Amino acid sequence: MITLHYDDGGILRTLDLAADSLRDLSPIFRRYVKWLRPEIDKVFQQQGPGWPPIAESTQEHRDQQLAGGLAAKIREGSIESLSKRMAGEQRKVGRRLASRLMESGAVARKLGEARGSKLLHSAEKSAQRQEDLRQKFERIRGASRTLIALGPQESKYNKLYERVGRAQERGENKIQKLQSGELLGNIARSITHEIKGGTLEVFSRIKWAGIHNDGGTAGHGARIPERKFLEWTPARVAKLGEIAQTYALEKLKGKQ
Repeated sequence: MITLHYDDGGILRTLDLAADSLRDLSPIFRRYVKWLRPEIDKVFQQQGPGWPPIAESTQEHRDQQLAGGLAAKIREGSIESLSKRMAGEQRKVGRRLASRLMESGAVARKLGEARGSKLLHSAEKSAQRQEDLRQKFERIRGASRTLIALGPQESKYNKLYERVGRAQERGENKIQKLQSGELLGNIARSITHEIKGGTLEVFSRIKWAGIHNDGGTAGHGARIPERKFLEWTPARVAKLGEIAQTYALEKLKGKQ
C-alpha cells in the first residue's frame, strides 16, 4: 500500500493506493498534471464558479489605464514578442550554418578537395530564408510599434502573415479581457508545477497569488476576496487515484 499525502486547505489528508510495486511516482504525477492543467484553466475561463465580480473602482482604474496608454503597450508587446521569437529562430539557424561550415571544411581538408555538402546547402538555404523573413517582417512593421497593416500579401510570406495576425490577435484578446472585467489573468498564465521525487507541487510563480486563492488582507490593507483556483476537489483526488492505479496495472502487466 502506498499512501500519498496532500494539503487540503491547510488540512493534511491521505490517499491510499493498492500499488506496492511503485517506487518512482514521477510518471504518475506527469500524467496527472497533463490532466489537471486544463481543469485549472477552465476555472479561470469560467471565472469561478463562485468568484465575486471585479470591484467597480478596479474596473474604472483598468479603463483609465487602457485609455492612458496600456492598450498601446499591450499591442506593442505582442509584436515585440514575435520579433524576439524570430530573432531567436534566426540565431539558431545561424549556429546550425556555422556548424555545417566547420564540418564541410573538415571534409574538404580530409579529401584534399572542396566538395559541397547537402547538409551545408540546406543550412545555407535556411539561413537565407530566415534573413528574408526577418527583413520582410521589419518592412511590414515599419515605424509601427503596435498594429501592423498587412495590405496586399505575397503568397511566399503566408506563414509570416499568419504569425503576425496571431500575435496581434493575442494582444487584442488581452485588451478585451481587461475591458470585460476578467479576473486574475496574470495568475492564470503563471501556474506551473514541480516534481521532486515523491512530491508534486502545483503553484503560481506570482508571490501574491495565494492571497487571491485564499482571500485575506493585502499589504496595503485592502481586503481581497477569495477566488479559489488551486484546491483539492473530490474529483481531482479521485482522478489522481485513477491515474495511479492505471499506471500500476500497466507496470504489473509489463512484468508478466
